[in-house]
Amino acid sequence: MTTAQHHESELLMKIKEELPEEVYKRYDKLAIKCRKGTLTLEEHKELISITDNMENLSAQRIRYLIELAQLRNTTLTELMETLGIKPRTPGKTLKRKRS
Repeated sequence: MTTAQHHESELLMKIKEELPEEVYKRYDKLAIKCRKGTLTLEEHKELISITDNMENLSAQRIRYLIELAQLRNTTLTELMETLGIKPRTPGKTLKRKRS
């Protein structure tokens, strides 16, 4: 495996990284409580923390996708289509699939 292939492989692994499923389940529960207006102060802090972690992971994933697109000399959109990655719809929680 060449250095470039190894780097691509590392980027693909990083792109696929996710938070543990329990974190997403907890987020979903807290988000429902937030919409209902029944969050406690501690739950609100937890929701903010989980949201921050999710946003940080998403931002890092985008950086890895951009880097991989540049390595493959393609656009970000084309790369995402090739990898089967769809942009998230604001306000909708996507079902996560296990790899």
